[in-house]
Amino acid sequence: MMEAFEIKVFRRNGQLWVSPSVVADVGIKSLPGFLRVDSPVDLPRALEEATALALEAQKLPRSERFPPGRPFWEVAGARSWEEFLRGTTAVAIMRSQAQTRIAHLVRHRETPMLVPDGAWRELPPDLPLSEVARIVLEEFAAHS
Repeated sequence: MMEAFEIKVFRRNGQLWVSPSVVADVGIKSLPGFLRVDSPVDLPRALEEATALALEAQKLPRSERFPPGRPFWEVAGARSWEEFLRGTTAVAIMRSQAQTRIAHLVRHRETPMLVPDGAWRELPPDLPLSEVARIVLEEFAAHS
């Protein structure tokens, strides 16, 4: 049975980035493999790659899923998580055998984290990633 996993699509300074996350000992944690998306037409491919990374990591014991590496905000050119958050919005995609959920995320007013700015959209679990990509881009357009 597949564990749930999350993919976040970040939009920062007009650039899209994709980050896969899987269940850790506590909560969900980002995997290495922060993917730069050079064009919106490349988003479905990046979502496929992130999904493959998440599914591969799920085959490992939780203690072995997160090899050391550079934090994704450094890969994106920021010096810290808080710097990365400035001007960043995101769309979270939660996938499981039961459903696909999508939510637009914004910076929390008081803490350095991203939180949903509305309800999660509940979608079929087998929704093609090309359709997920289209919805993600619609979410960004609706919140520009």
